[in-house]
Amino acid sequence: MRVFLYGRPGCFCQPALEHLTQTPDGHLDMKFSGVKSVILAKEDIRWLDLVDDATRQKWSLWINNSDEREQHEYPLNNLFDELHSFCNEKSDVERFFFNMFVSISIEGAFSEPPAIGPALVPNVYVNWYSKPNERSKKEEPYIVDFLLKHKSIESGKTTIIEIDGPSHYAKYNERTKSYKVDEEGYALHCRKDLFLKRQGFNVIRIGRSDIRKIMNCSNKIEKKKRFYGFWNEVFENTAFIEAIELENVDITDLMP
Repeated sequence: MRVFLYGRPGCFCQPALEHLTQTPDGHLDMKFSGVKSVILAKEDIRWLDLVDDATRQKWSLWINNSDEREQHEYPLNNLFDELHSFCNEKSDVERFFFNMFVSISIEGAFSEPPAIGPALVPNVYVNWYSKPNERSKKEEPYIVDFLLKHKSIESGKTTIIEIDGPSHYAKYNERTKSYKVDEEGYALHCRKDLFLKRQGFNVIRIGRSDIRKIMNCSNKIEKKKRFYGFWNEVFENTAFIEAIELENVDITDLMP
């Protein structure tokens, strides 16, 4: 069992464990300062793993009752809004990437039969330990852009997705307003990848320019099709949501 932290503490500090208790059914109840946690104890991390019992009950009622779907909004909208706020506020590309993934997940909920895909968790701490002396100065904090786990991707390996912009391989010069190649910075990211792979993670790096091309599409349907095609190209056609009619369904207004 492994615990991942995600979110933003609100300051440049490491999250702290506030309390740890065990429920009567054997589950661990953990609370951390400024961030949330998800326990990796099964083959998938799904959206419903990130909400409380009350929201799960609302989801079950909504998904199984057509009247509920007509009268009430999608039960996971608040979750999507919160996770969207955890994305890098300085990166419109990362926020767009998350939004497009959410729009595909929402369409899965409206398909027949309804489906719900894996969660795309933003701003995840993958190298956090409760005791500071257990952390390597060279390895902390290793906050990654996104984390995903699904049985159809890399045989169920926990997958890290990094959106690479110029800062991953270059330094910005304020005086000249331009970037210059930064070999040491690039080497640091290579070492980070090696460390994560040794821990058993699957690391996927996506160029920011590829996502910008999708962002620049003229309409929502085309963006959605291009994103879905790009996603399946990156992950070798391992589609995880069935029965989605991209041509006929346009509910992207539900996106955060």
